[in-house]
Amino acid sequence: MGVKLHREGTNIIGAFFLILAVVSVSSFIFIRPIAIAWVVFSVLFIGFLLVLNFFRSPLRNFKGDRDGVVVSSVDGTVVALEEVYEDEYLHSRAIQLSVFMTIFNVHANWYPVDGVVEEIGSPKEVLEKIPMLKREDMKKEAALFYNKEEKSGDTLLLCHEMFSNKINYVNLLFDVTDFTEEEIPYLGIVKAVLGYMDTKTYSYIDLANEINIYTGGISSSIGVYSHVDEKDAYTAKFEVRLKVLYDNTKKAFELIRDILTTTKIEDEKRLYEILAQVKSRLQMSLSSAGHSVSAIRAMSYFSKSAYFNDMTGGIALYGFNW
Repeated sequence: MGVKLHREGTNIIGAFFLILAVVSVSSFIFIRPIAIAWVVFSVLFIGFLLVLNFFRSPLRNFKGDRDGVVVSSVDGTVVALEEVYEDEYLHSRAIQLSVFMTIFNVHANWYPVDGVVEEIGSPKEVLEKIPMLKREDMKKEAALFYNKEEKSGDTLLLCHEMFSNKINYVNLLFDVTDFTEEEIPYLGIVKAVLGYMDTKTYSYIDLANEINIYTGGISSSIGVYSHVDEKDAYTAKFEVRLKVLYDNTKKAFELIRDILTTTKIEDEKRLYEILAQVKSRLQMSLSSAGHSVSAIRAMSYFSKSAYFNDMTGGIALYGFNW
């Protein structure tokens, strides 16, 4: 098995080597006692070795029986092997394999199975439909937002007058600011569960089909909004987002009502499947977006809004007693 370096890392490796050389030579010339210079060189050299290790790309050749075999596409530790519903390409049940990679694993991907690539990118006729802009088409002035408040019964609506090509973009906000500290982590679980479990009207597979047929997507999230004029004050909202064509708006709201009011949360088997996926994704985010997760965790010690975010989607939620 040969080993090469990935071409995307050559510039980074070259820059790190230049820094190693310049700083190390300068240290040996100007720093005394010389032991300090050796410490500087050792730290930089270890860092350089870690960079080389990260960008290595071994030449792999699987020599076993390929018939009916799925080979892991990456190095690492298997953290999830479960049956899920894949609604982007297959639109059917499938087996999901999740592999957690550390900085010491090879960050390269290989084909896990034999096959034929049937499609790459977009067809020419689709690309030709993309409108092309000229420089003179773009204005220097920023477009103004025109917000209008309307009432529908006791509900306050904030509307924006703008062209949307007959598509409704709807955000439903539910105030959850007053949730207790013990209740907050459950919001992170609820946002992952809604829309992926059976309801009174649909199985979760049929529900996914109905959402794909009649809408451009229904999703849940947690929004935390700090008050700029008052320290430590914030407003937390449970948000349900919807994209739908005008003609399908009534059907979309029927689906949302069904999801919010009749989801069979007592289905422990399905609930376990979803929570296992959430836990796996949280673990992978610690590696792929560790800087963001760490920043939110650090801010949670002095910011109440960051604490809320950490409890509903960060390290605190990962450590929650599921």
